[in-house]
Amino acid sequence: MKNARRAGAVAAVVLVLATACTDDPPPVDPTSPAASYVRTGPWNEGDAAALDGQLQLVDGCLVVENGGTTTVPVFPSDFAWDPQARTLEAFGLTLTVGEQVYLGGGVTSSVTEHLPDSCSGEQFLVQSGQSEPREG
Repeated sequence: MKNARRAGAVAAVVLVLATACTDDPPPVDPTSPAASYVRTGPWNEGDAAALDGQLQLVDGCLVVENGGTTTVPVFPSDFAWDPQARTLEAFGLTLTVGEQVYLGGGVTSSVTEHLPDSCSGEQFLVQSGQSEPREG
C-alpha cells in the first residue's frame, strides 16, 4: 500500500512537471484588440523583416504607425492584452500603446486566426521583438 501511494505521488509530480514544461501556445483571445495567430514554432525564429513604429490602438485594433503607413501586427497568441495598462505582454516583452515597438517577422495574408473587425490593411506576422531599436 505504501509503494502504491508513493508511485501515485511520483506519477502526479511527473504529470504536473510535464504540464508545466509544455511549450504549447494558448488559444487566441477573441476579446483582444491585437490580431493573433497560434504559433507553431519557437519565438524568435522565422522571417527577419522589420516592423518599427509607434504602437497605436485605433478603433479597437492594435496597429503600428510609421511615416504615414499603418500596419496590423499579428502577434502569437502567447501575448496577453491588459486593457487597464494598455499593454501586450509575452516572452519578456511589454509593448505599450503610444510607445515605439521593434518587431521582426514578415508580411502575411493567411495565418491570422483572430482579426478584430476594425483591423484593416497590410498584416505583419510577428515572430520576434525587442525593446530597443535594431542596429544597422
